[in-house]
Amino acid sequence: MQRSALKVQIELSKKHNLPLNLHSRSAGKPLLDILRQNNVEGALLHAFDGGKKAIKQGVEDGHYFSIAPSIVRDPSQKQVATNVPLDRLVLESDSPALGPIKGQTNTPLNLLKTVDCLADLLNCSKDHVIEVTTQNAVRLFPKLRNHIKL
Repeated sequence: MQRSALKVQIELSKKHNLPLNLHSRSAGKPLLDILRQNNVEGALLHAFDGGKKAIKQGVEDGHYFSIAPSIVRDPSQKQVATNVPLDRLVLESDSPALGPIKGQTNTPLNLLKTVDCLADLLNCSKDHVIEVTTQNAVRLFPKLRNHIKL
């Protein structure tokens, strides 16, 4: 059922030239294989928790990976962040879930914690993380350009 629904989503995204935003927790490699079989590039993979080989495949296939505030406590998110080039990462709040403190309600304000963690992990400035991830979001969702300052 999920695979057939995904194929419909893929067809719709291609027909309407829209990006795919896919929840990929516990489905990394199978999802990447389906995307590859259907010639999908540039999907946004949310909650991705695949291993290094799957991450490498996702990067090679041109996909983006979203990073939530849970990165401060989640080793799988840290693995994604340190194995994906910054120009393929996007910030996400995923409110009210995936906050920095398990079991507490998450808010978009916690994106700053994501930025702090990424800057530390990637040894770069917070401003650089914000600039590059914002550019990535605009590349994925061009209509954002009308609503944010670059």
